[in-house]
Amino acid sequence: MVASIRSCVASSWVVYLGTIAVFAGCAVASAFSGDQSLGTITTLAWSPRAFLFHGFATREECEHVRALARPYMQRSTVVGDDDEDAVSSVRTSYGTFLSRFQDGTLAALEERIALWTHLNVTHQEDPQVLRYAPGQEYKAHMDDLEEEVPRIATVILYLSDVEMGGETVFPLRNISVSPKMGDALLFWSLDGSMQ
Repeated sequence: MVASIRSCVASSWVVYLGTIAVFAGCAVASAFSGDQSLGTITTLAWSPRAFLFHGFATREECEHVRALARPYMQRSTVVGDDDEDAVSSVRTSYGTFLSRFQDGTLAALEERIALWTHLNVTHQEDPQVLRYAPGQEYKAHMDDLEEEVPRIATVILYLSDVEMGGETVFPLRNISVSPKMGDALLFWSLDGSMQ
């Protein structure tokens, strides 16, 4: 699915949690933890599938992930022509990768994503935390991997509120999602037949 992140007027934090898998529908042994109230899910599109989970994460979880990432933030890169990381005007944010299951909070979020997506947590990629300062963006791009094992779905967890701008945009579907702390956007790059 073609997506972009619009520039914003205030700083915006997100975490990308891609899922790579060769099959879907794995059983997940975890559940939403504790007394966290379940939010609501809005269907944004059926083809390709896209959903917004309101209240997926708590303020404390979002702040914790930002604190984990803050010391390691570097200029974001894209995969260049020679398959090497390259700085590009297409993606102007700052970011870092965290280790999967780095701590209890991150592990709980990853388990929750597996439960929501019905994709086994072992197929998730390392979480990538991004910070978009005012004027920074990620221009329209295909969110998939050109490898033997494709990225079939992506979850974007919004780690901060933004007053204006910072939307995740799907220009071919005329869909725009404004960031709200704790909300999570799930979109599928491939359908059930892996196309």
